[in-house]
Amino acid sequence: MDASNLTLNQLLELAADRPLHMRELARFGDLNDGIDRLLGLRYLEITPDGVRAEMHITSDHLDCGGSNVSRAVCLAVAESVGSVTATVASRGKPINVAHVTGEFCRNIAAGVIEVTGTFVNDGDSVALVDVCVTNRGELILRSTQRSVRATPTAH
Repeated sequence: MDASNLTLNQLLELAADRPLHMRELARFGDLNDGIDRLLGLRYLEITPDGVRAEMHITSDHLDCGGSNVSRAVCLAVAESVGSVTATVASRGKPINVAHVTGEFCRNIAAGVIEVTGTFVNDGDSVALVDVCVTNRGELILRSTQRSVRATPTAH
């Protein structure tokens, strides 16, 4: 299958059955704009079992004091990876994030953070995802996200 013709949702549907290959991950990165691109979040693995991404910390990610990565940035990347993980569970169909929790364990000011999303439960209408944000194996943030399948609205 030629990855260059696939849509974002088709790629995520494909990932429900098998890990995305390098070209498919590159295509996903090209199509995935918005906050992920703004923050520099790069997806390394999108598989039926979960998602792994990384972000190189820059001065743009630091809080107003410039001493640590903003907690909002950590929550944003956790929510993004959790959403991709839940969308894989829904076979590429749209989801709505219903609830996100986050527990911060430590601060970080430089380096690379890795974000991993894993399925906890994939029900018919609700997906529960655990997300860990780490740096060199040390936990920075643990987040749980509950997503529901999106239902079309009448216009």
